[in-house]
This record gives sequence, C-alpha cells and structure tokens, in this order.
Amino acid sequence: AETHAAARTSQGDNMKIKTVLIIIIVASLGITLLVGNVLFMSSREAERILEEQNKISQLVNVVNIRRNLAVEYLLYHEKRARQQWDILYNSSILLISTIERSVTPDGKVVLERIRQDNESAKSIYSDIVKNYEATISGERSAIDRELENRLATQLLVESQAITSSALQLSEINQSILTASQQRSNQTIIIFIAVEFLILTIIFFLFQ
Repeated sequence: AETHAAARTSQGDNMKIKTVLIIIIVASLGITLLVGNVLFMSSREAERILEEQNKISQLVNVVNIRRNLAVEYLLYHEKRARQQWDILYNSSILLISTIERSVTPDGKVVLERIRQDNESAKSIYSDIVKNYEATISGERSAIDRELENRLATQLLVESQAITSSALQLSEINQSILTASQQRSNQTIIIFIAVEFLILTIIFFLFQ
C-alpha cells in the first residue's frame, strides 16, 4: 500500500512538473511573440520616418540649389539656369507628393504650408523671367530693375520659408520617432515584468 501511495505521489509530482513546464513554455512563447510584434512595428515606424526624413532633406537641397540658380539667372539671365530651375521645381512637387503619402496629421499642416510657399516661389520666379523677357530687346528702365529686385527679395523669403517649414517637419518626425522608441522600450519592460510575475506565482503555487 505504501508503495502504491508513493507511486501515486510520484505521478502527481510529475504531473505538476509537466503542468509547470507547459505553463512556462506557453507564457514564454506568448511574451516572445508580443515582444517580437512590438519590435517589428517599431522597426517599421522608424523605417517610415527615416525614409520621410530623407525626402525632406532632398527637398531642402532642391530649394537651396534653386535659390542659387535664381541668383545666377538674375546675374546672367541664361536660359540654362531658367530650365534647371523649372526641372528642380518639378522635382520639389514630386517630393512633396511623396512625403504627403506618409506624413502624420500634424505634419500635413506644415507640408501644406510648404506646398503653398513652393507654388508662390514658382509664381514669383515666373514673374522674374517675364520681367526680363519683356525688356530683352531694349534698355531696362529703373522701374523694371526695381521690380526685379523686389521679386528677387520675395523669392528669397519664400525659399527661406520652405526651408524653415521643412526643418519643422523634420523635428516633428524626430519627436515621433523618439516617442515610438520610448513606448517600445516601456512595453518590452512591462512584458518581461509580467512574465517574471507569472513565473514567480507558478513557483510559489507548485513548490
């Protein structure tokens, strides 16, 4: 009888051990999947933001080159500078459209301001070109020079406004990226703490 009782006790202990192991395995797999999902989502968010940051940098670079081309056109009125400016304007439109597909709601407000300033810059530059072409066959009057100088100043202001807004958009993305990484780290810590708590409870229940 004692042998049978000991055997039953041994079987009961084995069952407890198996139950504990199963719970530990399931809990570990669950936590691992959750942590992996958090890391995956965080990675995708970081990838999206970094790609957007790259497009913003390209836009700032395009605007800076356009500003230099505008100065060159004002000095020499060469057709090449005018054509390159137009090509870069089309590039800026494409970059803005690309950024718009992934930008956050807060960023959309800033991006819309960039779009409006970009269109204004195009309009001002077109006026500069028209002003020169209208007087290309003769001496330009003082009024024409005054208009050209005023338009050049306006174009500079618009270009600077685009750059400032682009930097603001970049700062918004950086804040989002930092917050996302912090949330991921906090979530992972919570999951690990929960797993530790589960294992601790199991240890005390089945010891």
